[in-house]
Amino acid sequence: MYYRGMSRREISDHWIDTRQSEDEKYPSHGIISMWAKQYATRISEYIAQFTPDVSDIWSTDELHILVGKVMRYLYVFMCHGTRWILSAGMEETKRSADITPIARNAKMTAGKVPEVELRDGAPNLNRSINVAHKEIKGGKKKAPL
Repeated sequence: MYYRGMSRREISDHWIDTRQSEDEKYPSHGIISMWAKQYATRISEYIAQFTPDVSDIWSTDELHILVGKVMRYLYVFMCHGTRWILSAGMEETKRSADITPIARNAKMTAGKVPEVELRDGAPNLNRSINVAHKEIKGGKKKAPL
């Protein structure tokens, strides 16, 4: 229920509404939060065992997100065919952020380098992706261009 959008308090209220016994103890919203974190950890460990079967076409872009009153940029690397998110990371700047670690993580997650990458013309996307390609293809760590 938590991952379908219900709040912790709504889940607690639902639990009370659907149980008939007066003797039964009901979980607080704090307990429900703890359950959700435990479940997320288990699922993350389970999913980490798999290498996604992704296509050779990837999309890369940034999303503008307002965090409090400050603009942040979420960079996402995604398989174009399956929509599998290979890697994502938050940065404070748009055009000058070094997203090489995010690009490197996408390559490691997929276990390969894409043949085609769809992206806008942001210079930091081009620079970071090229560096990550050289590191994986050449086996040597290269300095950013």
